[in-house]
Amino acid sequence: ELNPAPSVIWTRPGETDTQARLDSIVKGWHRTGWLIDAEKRHHISPPSPALVELHDKFQAAGA
Repeated sequence: ELNPAPSVIWTRPGETDTQARLDSIVKGWHRTGWLIDAEKRHHISPPSPALVELHDKFQAAGA
């Protein structure tokens, strides 16, 4: 059985150390704008408004 995370990375129940580490990594990607840059580098369109919203959210939170 798998637990979906808001970041769309799946982990198994009870893998709390893995979940916490991945959560930290993904929040960092959002905070730094790395995912927005990756989207541009790979010519993914249309651009995802969710990435901008999450970037602003985590940058403001200092996550």
